[in-house]
Amino acid sequence: MTETKSDADVFYDKTAEPMKYFAGAHNELKTAALDNLATPADAQKTADDWVGVFARHDLVDASHVAQAVAEVARRPPTAEKAAQWRTDAAEALKSEYGERAGDVLADVRKLVKSDPQLSRYLEKSGAGNHPAVVRAMAATAVAARKAGKLK
Repeated sequence: MTETKSDADVFYDKTAEPMKYFAGAHNELKTAALDNLATPADAQKTADDWVGVFARHDLVDASHVAQAVAEVARRPPTAEKAAQWRTDAAEALKSEYGERAGDVLADVRKLVKSDPQLSRYLEKSGAGNHPAVVRAMAATAVAARKAGKLK
């Protein structure tokens, strides 16, 4: 028996047509790559790769993540800035999730670790400390946990 998808399932299936859902994020990332003197082809590939990551994880708030990633690409954080981002991210998680903040952060780490491409980039670039990235990954991890996709 073939499973039929409702119109809503088809509309919200971000993996089917990721560019439909992440076009703004794609443009932001492509522009940032071009700003860093990437060739147009390299900029396109970078943006396409990120859209694939967003779609694989059904990323919540992809536009804010794209802006943060673009910010990091344009101006990599100093050690002091990265430390401030970690503090700000921790405070944001405590504010949003209260006593569950530690569990949510553990789920974020599991989610990131499950995708080697995402893990490498976040570590290499420093974007993984950015509060917007941490907040979006936290919302995504919470949704994945509720959906039974994160054990």
